[in-house]
Amino acid sequence: DSSLEEIVQLHRLPCVAHTLQLVVKELEKNNTYRTLLCKVKGLVKFIKISSVAQEKLINLCGKVVVKNCITRWNSILFVVDRLLTIRAPLEQILKELRHDSLTNTEWESVADLHKLLQPFAEMTDNLQTDTLSLSSLIPAVAELTLHLQDTTLPKLQAQMLLQSLRKRFAKFLDARIDALPAAACLLYPSVSACLMRDDMLKLVD
Repeated sequence: DSSLEEIVQLHRLPCVAHTLQLVVKELEKNNTYRTLLCKVKGLVKFIKISSVAQEKLINLCGKVVVKNCITRWNSILFVVDRLLTIRAPLEQILKELRHDSLTNTEWESVADLHKLLQPFAEMTDNLQTDTLSLSSLIPAVAELTLHLQDTTLPKLQAQMLLQSLRKRFAKFLDARIDALPAAACLLYPSVSACLMRDDMLKLVD
């Protein structure tokens, strides 16, 4: 109906899951992050090309390392998650093969990175489904905003992601808020009740 089209101006929202991954890519601008990942990737590469190391690892824990794939969302999280899971047998094998492992400080940084990225992976999975409701958008961004303000996270990296998140999703959080997702939230009972909490209201104030 042409008259309806004149009244209602339809617009396309960007893929939320993809936008979240663009936020995560901001970490690549951080030198500390790049240095850590370079060493992590080198460690994974050594295990991958060593049949002896892989056989020993499978015998000890029944798992292998995960290789980074730049075209796969949350790939870095999968890499560090597996390393943390198999840390003990991995370090034993590296010692036997006289190959350097990560330092204790670097292992702590890997754990911090895992904690930082885990919620992004969960939200990406939730927001890329075919059954996604528009009412999920603002709560997801609000939850990630709160997550990145956790004082136990590495401060510099968390601030980088927080700034990028706020910039890329500004129209859902600031005074110029997009009316359509906001209306969807208010019409969905469980989401509406959540957004009425004081801590959530502060995010969109």
